[in-house]
Amino acid sequence: EIPASHALTGRILLVEDNPAGQLYLRKLLSRAGFQVAVAGTGAEALHAAEAGAPELILMDVLLPDVSGIEVIRRIRMREQDRSAARVPIIALTAHAVSSYRMEAFAAGADDYMTKPVRPAELLESCLRWLQATMRILIVAPTEAECVEVAARLEGLNACQNSWIRGAELGTADCENSDTI
Repeated sequence: EIPASHALTGRILLVEDNPAGQLYLRKLLSRAGFQVAVAGTGAEALHAAEAGAPELILMDVLLPDVSGIEVIRRIRMREQDRSAARVPIIALTAHAVSSYRMEAFAAGADDYMTKPVRPAELLESCLRWLQATMRILIVAPTEAECVEVAARLEGLNACQNSWIRGAELGTADCENSDTI
């Protein structure tokens, strides 16, 4: 699990009709820190894409009602009609057939992954596509921590200056070497 201080943020719409796939991917993404909404059909995906303002969509290509390819086309047409920002879409399918890949890209997918997905590859892909809207949370240091770092740096500079003087005299030694 990723520590809270390094959690990732971003709203992801996961479109997956298989309940086991939904559970696995939702847990993986949630544990990484993403907010995940799930849609199980093409109709649900179209509604969620409109209402939920996702920053990234993971789209299963084969859905029971409206194909994922058609959902991607409709989302892209809607974005174009409204001059809306383009939401990155990663097409997902269990079929490694090149025709599915070409069809997904022709419909407007930005990336394509075959299932089962490798967790590291999926998270890397999500990060790559979310980089414009992604924020990595960094815990700000306290004032005391800042003072401690400044003191260590000051000690390091003093040690470095002492070492340089010692090297010139042939006696490179520093009593503050534990601060390096």
